[in-house]
Amino acid sequence: MSNLVVDQKILPDISKPQWDQATYSGRARHFFSSTNPLTLFSSHARQEQCREIVTNYRKGIISPTLTVSELWKAKTLYDSTFHPDSGEKMFFLGRMSAQMPGNMVITGMLLSLYRTFPGVVFSHWINQSFNAVVNYTNRSGNSKAEVTEGMELRDENGELVGKSRKMAILSIAQVTLSRIAMAMPYMVATPIIMNRITRTAYYRTSPWMQKYSEIPIQTLLAGAGLYFTTPLCCALFPQKSCVEVSEMSDLVINQKHRPDISKPQWDQRTYYGRVRHFFTLTNPLTLFSSEARQERCRQIVVDYKHGIISPTLTVSELWKAKTLYDSTFHPDSGEKMFFLGRMSAQMPGNMLINGMLLSLYRTFPGVVFSHWINQSFNAVVNYTNRSGNSKASNERLLLSYLCATGGAMSGALALNAMVKNKNSVAARLVPFAAVALANCINIPMIRSNEVTEGMELRDENGELVGRSRQMAILSIAQVTLSRIGMAMPDMVMTPIIMNRITRTMYYRTRPWMKYSEYPIQTMLAGMALFFTTPMCCALFPQKTAVEVTKLEASVQKEIFSRADAPEVVFYNKGL
Repeated sequence: MSNLVVDQKILPDISKPQWDQATYSGRARHFFSSTNPLTLFSSHARQEQCREIVTNYRKGIISPTLTVSELWKAKTLYDSTFHPDSGEKMFFLGRMSAQMPGNMVITGMLLSLYRTFPGVVFSHWINQSFNAVVNYTNRSGNSKAEVTEGMELRDENGELVGKSRKMAILSIAQVTLSRIAMAMPYMVATPIIMNRITRTAYYRTSPWMQKYSEIPIQTLLAGAGLYFTTPLCCALFPQKSCVEVSEMSDLVINQKHRPDISKPQWDQRTYYGRVRHFFTLTNPLTLFSSEARQERCRQIVVDYKHGIISPTLTVSELWKAKTLYDSTFHPDSGEKMFFLGRMSAQMPGNMLINGMLLSLYRTFPGVVFSHWINQSFNAVVNYTNRSGNSKASNERLLLSYLCATGGAMSGALALNAMVKNKNSVAARLVPFAAVALANCINIPMIRSNEVTEGMELRDENGELVGRSRQMAILSIAQVTLSRIGMAMPDMVMTPIIMNRITRTMYYRTRPWMKYSEYPIQTMLAGMALFFTTPMCCALFPQKTAVEVTKLEASVQKEIFSRADAPEVVFYNKGL
């Protein structure tokens, strides 16, 4: 088949890049060609020839000997040499093809002249001057204050139809991220490699290497990195993006699909979505929201559920209101929960209690008091978050509280008696073992009715279709594992770190440091709990789907006897 342009059934569209910009590989290939530094060395005659080919082609004038590959080569050189709006030749240092060699030299300076005040000032002045030249050279002919006035929006015919500040902010964020990502690999890897080189015997025994090699080596390494990072990071996001009109307005009333606040904001089928949900739900900052703010959020959520939507309510405001509502008000009764029983109190509450557990483990009164406080806090949380449909009576809650408290105390005291050195790591890990034991007692006892009667199974419409003891046992095991996993990092790592601190000369030579054990361990526990609380709550889906064929035979028979028998049912594992 002929490669001549005049023989093509469909003429190449040079108003668009050569490769598909909807894919990352297409964008990467486009930027590899447009940032190619070899185009800087093309002659003036070659540049003018390419400009003439492109200009004539746009006018419909096509040379009978022009091939498709020659056309695209001419377009590539034209795009890298001439301004897209004015058509004038750009200053060579401001072209995209100068990014790699220019930044290569400048990065070598930045990474080598960082030790002295003059070196820092000079290298960063050169760097920002180069950036200014690039920005000025590539400025748009229609450039405006995008954030204040909005970014231009055009239809498929290129006609201006409006402006959007939201899209302007998103675009600036994407460009900023691309620029940072472009610099990260070579400005992080190069110093690491250079640091390794300076430790070699060859470098240390060669005075000329120590004196003259740092700038050229780091410049070459930066150049090798820039050759790939420049086009690859420019291609991270599409240059020309499309967006639905409804997405440009954050107002709820303008959304084509209204947010469904009966479900969490993020996809609960993925671990990432569940983690994001629990990070917002367990955020301790919600504890400090004012009474007026809480009531306002409750009103927004209640009104939205009844179809009453304020014309000024945005999607982000709706989800923020839903987050505060979920963390403050009971999901069944709608009443405000006692603040210590809220999920948002888990991190600060357990932080203080774990600090006590890890510090008061040496004496009988300390063990009894700290585990009593811990189990009392757990009881408050369990009672506050009990379901309105829960059959766990107050008597059962009290019995589980007493058994868990007794189990934790007796377990801790028994293990303490077995460990002679009360300052050893083994002794410091006793509180964790006791807490794990308490969880293994507490959770199954509170939810024992689910094991005897079976966990409720519902179809996709929320209708009760059966009960399963097997799923109840699995859910209790998952919740127990999550609770133990939540405690493990802070109650295992903190004692190990504290044991190491107590062995330092600084700790041993300062008597006042004996008072630091509780605050240090409390702080370390808090840092760990900030992450482990949401991450362990998210280990397993809250609402889980299971195929009916995987349930007990009796449950399968019960469900399949229904006229509209579902193939998949759902159950709530609880927290």
